[in-house]
Amino acid sequence: MLGNNANRLKRILILDDEEPIRRSLAAFFTDIGYDAYPLATPPGALELLAVQSLDVAVVDLEMPEMNGIEFIIKAQVLQPSLKYVVYTGSLNHSLLKELEGLGIPHNLVLEKPLTSIGDMLEAVQQAYYE
Repeated sequence: MLGNNANRLKRILILDDEEPIRRSLAAFFTDIGYDAYPLATPPGALELLAVQSLDVAVVDLEMPEMNGIEFIIKAQVLQPSLKYVVYTGSLNHSLLKELEGLGIPHNLVLEKPLTSIGDMLEAVQQAYYE
């Protein structure tokens, strides 16, 4: 299951306009050995993706300037191999179908608030090792 990526530091983008969420997720993933890149805006994240290869992006859907779906579509052009975990406060059936059309299965879509940080870790690991 671990494949060739087992010994390399995993690089994760945390894209959320809510600073406490961004900070706590970045701290958690840094503490367990990830190289975390916490960013507040999709344009800033796209600038990062243009120069830095990442493995997984945790993406909020509702953000100013650009929503998470628009970000994912643009990010897929910059880094086709980037995997996504969507973390949102607003889930509905049509949204899940739209995300599935972008290659993001239901098990990688988490609803705010998390009941356990372990759920986020599990989703990130599933995305990374798919």
